Amino acid sequence: MGYMTEVIEREIYECPICNNRYDTKPEAEACLAIGVDERLRVGDIVEVKFGYGWYDGQKDWVINPEIDPNKTHGFGRKVSWGFYYVVTDVEISGHRVRYSVATKAMTGENGHRGGWTGKNHYMPKKVDAPQSVIDESRELIGNKYTNLL
Repeated sequence: MGYMTEVIEREIYECPICNNRYDTKPEAEACLAIGVDERLRVGDIVEVKFGYGWYDGQKDWVINPEIDPNKTHGFGRKVSWGFYYVVTDVEISGHRVRYSVATKAMTGENGHRGGWTGKNHYMPKKVDAPQSVIDESRELIGNKYTNLL
């Protein structure tokens, strides 16, 4: 049994986003075409999911404070509270974007004030917010959350 005496040359193609390697250029190009769906930036004010969480914080961070959750049941804008969140951190890993978000509608004493989310969970949606929320959001920027929202 003998060993090969020549080096075998082979071309490898790599996606510059996720660093996956492919045997053919079309495979690598298809991976690159997936791109990164980075819709939001740090500091954007967003809504995430109505009916998630509990209100024990600042009322100006409640999108629809006129709702009385004791008289309604279910999820959605018309029957449960929604909160303003600020995007506090954006983490990109390969083709995946993870947004850390926080709200002052919850204090964090009865659970968590923020968490991370993204395309395959509750995708945050950019919204207009009162100036007070925009001003108060600045102190939350930079927080990075490890718990799923």
